[in-house]
Amino acid sequence: MGQLRPFSLHEKNSSTKLTFLGGLSVLLLLHATTLEMIAQQSEVDRKSLAEIRAKAEKGDTEFRYELGAVFNFGNLGVAKDQVESYKWCLLAAGQGDEKAKKRMAVSESRLAREQVSEGRKRARNFKPRGEDSQKTGFTTADGVAE
Repeated sequence: MGQLRPFSLHEKNSSTKLTFLGGLSVLLLLHATTLEMIAQQSEVDRKSLAEIRAKAEKGDTEFRYELGAVFNFGNLGVAKDQVESYKWCLLAAGQGDEKAKKRMAVSESRLAREQVSEGRKRARNFKPRGEDSQKTGFTTADGVAE
């Protein structure tokens, strides 16, 4: 096998130059395509988040649970926020969502007492938006209404 040597654009061998430049072109094209895909995905995430948030804020139980999941996992470009996740699960659970009740119980077992208190405070202070808004009451994991 031949010995590897550094490549220079001043190479005399034109096929070596073309191979290098062709490879570089492919890499640049892939990079540009990747950046475009990331931008498109960010736009899709932004729109999805806006739709989920709007429906959750209006009182849609299913979307309240979904928004809680978004904050729990840090999806759709949102930073993980366990307290905000807990708040939305409390609101969904208060409307009878069984998945939210289970998630709420798991959260209560994992969060610090201060975080649970903060989540409950946020849920109590939440004001739904729009005509479709439903009740905002919530229950704790043991079924006690607050």
